[in-house]
Amino acid sequence: MSIPQALIEALRKRGLDIEDLIDILAAKLDLDPLDTAKAHAELAIAMFNEGLNFVSKGDVVQASEKLYKAVEEGIKL
Repeated sequence: MSIPQALIEALRKRGLDIEDLIDILAAKLDLDPLDTAKAHAELAIAMFNEGLNFVSKGDVVQASEKLYKAVEEGIKL
């Protein structure tokens, strides 16, 4: 399952990224902090793996963006 493009565009119009959706949902649904941390951890791992994939392709710009996002998620975690 993927996130609908219309939702992604609505987030961007508000200056948010898809990664911000975790915190929005956590607040709205009053999620357990441990569940929220797990979601940030999963996203950090996914971003890290995407970053490594871009490294192997030689795309340093995309790699650095994904790895930066992985670090951001790690900090949120």
